[in-house]
Formats: sequence, C-alpha cells, structure tokens
Amino acid sequence: MPSIILGIYFESELGDYFEEAYAWHNRTGPLHTRSGFRMMEVHDLYFDFELPWWSKVNGNPETHMPRTMAYLNANFEGSELAMRLTLIKRGLEAGRDELIKITKRYLLQVPILLLVLCNRKRGGPFLRAVLSILHENSDRAPGVNLINDVDTDSDLSSPNWGRYIYNNPEERPDDEEAWCNLLSKNEESINDLIHFWLQFCMNWPILTDDLQRLSKATEASVMTGGEGVSLLIFKSNYSILFECLDAVFGTMMSNSRLCEQIHGMMRHGLRSSVGIQQADHQRMFSTMIDYPMKEERRNMVTNTAEYRQKKRRQPNLQKPKDK
Repeated sequence: MPSIILGIYFESELGDYFEEAYAWHNRTGPLHTRSGFRMMEVHDLYFDFELPWWSKVNGNPETHMPRTMAYLNANFEGSELAMRLTLIKRGLEAGRDELIKITKRYLLQVPILLLVLCNRKRGGPFLRAVLSILHENSDRAPGVNLINDVDTDSDLSSPNWGRYIYNNPEERPDDEEAWCNLLSKNEESINDLIHFWLQFCMNWPILTDDLQRLSKATEASVMTGGEGVSLLIFKSNYSILFECLDAVFGTMMSNSRLCEQIHGMMRHGLRSSVGIQQADHQRMFSTMIDYPMKEERRNMVTNTAEYRQKKRRQPNLQKPKDK
C-alpha cells in the first residue's frame, strides 16, 4: 500500500506541471482572441517554465515534489528508500530527456528557432550569433547581401550594429557562443539558416533599423506585468521585425493537441475524389471566411431581445379540453 500511495503522490505533483503547460496553451495570449495560437511566445514558455522546472526537479526533487519526497522519507528506509528514490529520479531524468529530444527536433531548429528574436532576455545575443554565422558564410549566397552592413567585408562591423565579428573566437561571449554552436552544428543547419533568413526577407533594408537596435540589446532584467507583456514590448520597440515574424508564425498553432484534432478531422473528411488543392481551399474558406461570418450572425442573433423572447418558454394559457 505505501508504494501505491507514493505513486499517486508522484503522479499528482507531476500532473501539476502538465496542467500548467496545458493552461498556458489554453490562454489566448496578447495577440489572439482564441487559445492555441501562441507560437510567438513559445520560447518564453520553454526557457522560463519548462526547462527550469525539469532542471530543478532533477537536481533536487523536493523543489517541485515536496509531498512525494516527504511521504518517501517518512514511510521507507534503508535499501527500500534508496530503490524508490532511484526509480523517481530515473523517471524524472526520462521526462527531461524527452523534453530535450522534442525541443531539439522542433523548437531549436530553424525556422522556429528564429522566434528567439522575440525573447526579451535572449533576443540580442541570439541575433548577434545569427549575424556572425551569416557573415562567416556569406559566400554561400553569392550576389545576395545577407546583412545590410557597410563594413561586412572588413574585420569589424559598423558602429550601427552590435559587435558580431570576432577575429579571436575566444572573445565571443558565452551565450553567443552557445547559439553559434547550435546554429552551425552541421552544414544543413547553416544552409537552413541562410535559406529562411532570405525567405523571411530579413535582409531587406526596411528591417535594418530594427535589427541594428536589437543587435545592441543586452540581457534584460526581470519584467513584471504578467504573460504577454514581453511580446507586446517587442512589438512596440521593433514593429517592422515583429510584423515580419508575425506574418509567418502569427497563425501557427502552438498547441499540438489542436493540430492533431484538425489533422484527424481533415483525414476523416477527405474524399479520394477531391484533390489536395481543392481540400486546402475548402478548409481555408471554412476557417477564414465561413466561420467568422457564422460567428457574426450568431452574435447578432443572441444579442437581440427578439431572439431571447422567442427562446423563452411561453406558458400554456389554454384550458385543457374536457375528455
């Protein structure tokens, strides 16, 4: 019986983590009126909640599992205590490894990785690392100006930009070095960075001013004001860069459960006689045109007194007929 109770405590406190993550996705965020579309903030969730949670709980399980550890220490001893503690730590390590595996495959891969630019704490160092990779590999895009810097052919960047060129790599700050290693871990990663940098038009002159100011940004202090404040400040300070990223990721679903549900509905309703392009157009019409029109009609109807009067059950004033 104690081992069963211990397992219930463990599942309950581990469930608190998943409930918080689900609740984050279920909130609308600062940009949308519907939940599930918070891709622009997804790295805030990862770096400020998910990664610290798993790091702390693996280093000291009592930080996030006080009831589990209290029950373990009170009801087990000796080899039984050591065995149960080993099982708990093994499960926590497996959870952390799974998180890292998923994030390496998606969140820490270009193009989604470019959303780190929106992160208030890491946007500046990340951009300087990106500029450094683009500068060192500019020959891979001949005839294209990847960075609108007048001194890109020299050993120093212009004073309008934050420093991203280092003759001695050891002078590069640790946080920028970590981003550089991630962005240039193989040839494919470098090619992907250049490809999506150009595809998102990040090298256009209209973005130069925002990129220059962001490249000079240092790590920001802790911000108060709740969720979404950081993204709204980024939108205000770097409006053109925000619009560039929002045009790509603004309507991308951050909630994997919602993606899976829509995928299932698409597969269920797809007929073999309908081409994929026709199915795409039908889906776009249903989500972008038909649904807002129906929602507007529903709101208009439900807000009228006439509708409420019709829906109100009328008393039966007629006398029952004599049999």
